[in-house]
Amino acid sequence: MSRGFLADADEHLAGLLVETPWTQGEITVFGQRRPIPRLEAWYGDPGCTYTYSGRLLEPLPWTERLADLRDRCADAADTAFDSVLVNRYRTGDDAVGWHSDDEPELGQRPVIASLSLGATRRFRLRRRDRSHDPVVLDLEHGDLLVMRGPTQALWEHCLTRTARPVGERVNLTFRWIVNPFPTGGEGANVDPVELQPDRAATPDEIRCFREQGHVAVRSLASADEVAEFAPSILEAADLLAWNRNVPPGEQGTYDRAFHQAIGLCWHDEAIRRFVFAARFARVAAELLGVDGVRLYHDQALVKRAGGGATPWHQDAYYWPVDGGSAITMWMAMADIPPEVGSMVFADGTHLRGDMRGPAISDESEGYFALLIAEGALPTSAHGAMQAGDATFHEGWTLHSAGPNPTARDRPAMTVIYVADGTTVNEPERDEQRLDLALYLPGAVPGDPVATERNPLLWGSGMGEIAS
Repeated sequence: MSRGFLADADEHLAGLLVETPWTQGEITVFGQRRPIPRLEAWYGDPGCTYTYSGRLLEPLPWTERLADLRDRCADAADTAFDSVLVNRYRTGDDAVGWHSDDEPELGQRPVIASLSLGATRRFRLRRRDRSHDPVVLDLEHGDLLVMRGPTQALWEHCLTRTARPVGERVNLTFRWIVNPFPTGGEGANVDPVELQPDRAATPDEIRCFREQGHVAVRSLASADEVAEFAPSILEAADLLAWNRNVPPGEQGTYDRAFHQAIGLCWHDEAIRRFVFAARFARVAAELLGVDGVRLYHDQALVKRAGGGATPWHQDAYYWPVDGGSAITMWMAMADIPPEVGSMVFADGTHLRGDMRGPAISDESEGYFALLIAEGALPTSAHGAMQAGDATFHEGWTLHSAGPNPTARDRPAMTVIYVADGTTVNEPERDEQRLDLALYLPGAVPGDPVATERNPLLWGSGMGEIAS
């Protein structure tokens, strides 16, 4: 929160009131079309369409004034913006109800910079699970409020009506639209390649996975197959990584470990074919020993050239599902030399379940390294990887990764699967509440993992690629 951020707020308020082509949209409430209680305008780069409340907004071109405000807010927020929603609240009767800015095109962890001009209005935030008292802020003329990280997944906000006389208020919310690849459009820039389920897990691979909690599956995809999909995956990973713009001086251990881009399959048809591949899902199901698996989510993890180590951790710390019912495939998108490698695993730790360590951090490195040393736990790695080689590990398998001392990025694509029939657990921590909101939308504890974001990718009798 930056009070009085905009020193020349008077000039910009006056200009926006006159220059903006205001419109009043309509929404459907209980089957009836009603005007929204405010005026608005949507600006952005070409292609930055935005959908909310059932309405599709096409961007107006940037004005000189808005481009200047965009750049100043971007500098303050340490991130880039390609669009802005401008709202005009004419009187105290104009308002916006409880909501989150969690539309798919904003990505998993959007950064929203909200610039207030004009009359002071009361802004409220509350946890979706009502676990905390609401936060109340009086936003004044020239104030800048930046919301980032899990805010939109865990919190809602509103601007309430007021009966007291108030002047006009203009609010600008700058955003980054992360869906530049319409299905079938420029993002789907590979020849159709179908990864058929023509590869089963071998008995040795199954035995290794069951005993150690991890296994390397070599040549799960051929180099030619990876070459077909990698350009789309790497382009999207570079654009959509939520921590791509963290300044070096502000990077934490997580940021130095890798850049993380989540949910790529929902932004690109080619990536969707890769993530939904029946070949990969079949191996995951056979290693888990289940009839079928569903998608939990996908993510690209790019360890940058010179990037730091990934601390010891358990993936299932973050999941509101049983870690023993989930498995992660990690596939190399390029050849990886032995001095970089993939990951280091603590053998057999999946049998210990939740080891009660913290999230990925320096603290998790210290906590688990001590457990490994005191327990003389064996560790192993799978060495150099060729493009298309994959590792699979169970949700509770303890693992880490070394730094990248080379001058080349180490790109990997991961897909997390859950056994069909798995149910949602009661979240124990905020990280699990965030995952519940992001990857299991609308699900509550006790529900099966079967939302529209969790398609069945392999099931008994399936012989063709899932679609």
